[in-house]
Amino acid sequence: MMRAVPFANLLPFAVLAIVASCSPDEPIIDNTVRSWRLLLVHANGSVADVSMPAGVSTSPTTLSSEGGVEIFRQYRDDIYAVMRDSSRIIVLDARTMAERQRIELGTEGPATDIAFANATTAYALHATTNAVSVIDLTVGRVVQRISVANRPVAAAVLGNQIGVVCQGAERLDIVDSRTNTVEASIPIPDAPTFIDIDLVQDAFCVATLGAGRIDSRPATTPKLHVVRVRDRSVLGTVDLTNREPDGPRQRIGGLTIVPEQFAFVPVTTGMLRINPRTRARATTIGIDEYHSIAYNAARNEILLLEADSLSVRVFDEFVDKERSSFRSTLPVRQMLALPPR
Repeated sequence: MMRAVPFANLLPFAVLAIVASCSPDEPIIDNTVRSWRLLLVHANGSVADVSMPAGVSTSPTTLSSEGGVEIFRQYRDDIYAVMRDSSRIIVLDARTMAERQRIELGTEGPATDIAFANATTAYALHATTNAVSVIDLTVGRVVQRISVANRPVAAAVLGNQIGVVCQGAERLDIVDSRTNTVEASIPIPDAPTFIDIDLVQDAFCVATLGAGRIDSRPATTPKLHVVRVRDRSVLGTVDLTNREPDGPRQRIGGLTIVPEQFAFVPVTTGMLRINPRTRARATTIGIDEYHSIAYNAARNEILLLEADSLSVRVFDEFVDKERSSFRSTLPVRQMLALPPR
């Protein structure tokens, strides 16, 4: 037979239930007011570290005497500053911007991009010597050279495969990080320039400028090529324009693929959204022209640089709500979002 529980024994539980029922709701995090940092590389190679959304700008003193920066790349807690006029990469702490390490690239010349296979190995591209330097990050030194096709300009990593966009040869070279050799080359016509990854399809997505942008050929429509890594096959292409007649006049400003697995490409007539899996016609979002794009994964935001190269606008991941903005005093070439100090 069940025994009755004395009321005195139930009293503490009753008090806890009342307190719980009166507790306030969990605080709602509002991305529009939380602080973060916007790291900018200007066209002249100088750098600005901007506190957002306040818009207070400072210049990292570490780089002030090192010449111009070509690009920044972030990997884990570090920022890799690829220098423009020297064969050097300076590794910085992402929060403090204090220098951690210097990587000398030797005779291959300045790098055009850097990608990271894992915590110990990076790959630096050299457009002038058609080479990729393999860097041992534990010692900060180049340990191997890989020959690739003409003018490598961008790279991305998918598993143990490094996709190297060779603009001059109009092809995608795929390097296997286990062997550090070029194991496949896929033709990508008409000035391939940007690359990102589609995890769902296990594919590299390569955006081309189109013929006539960097040569004297008649202009063609820019395209997005989806290349599956498993069998090195081109799954399909998408015209980077919303209207076929506008295609040859379109100029693209970058490529980013968000976790929802949509690709975004800024073009002359607005922002294009593409589904790499269906490869249907690109959808246009807005009519403003943007010259560069970046993604802030920590806040699910898309950063867009307006055509004046001065105004940075920050949108949600669907590019339908503007969250903040910043106007630079100098033309901007690259944007990178960082956590607050």
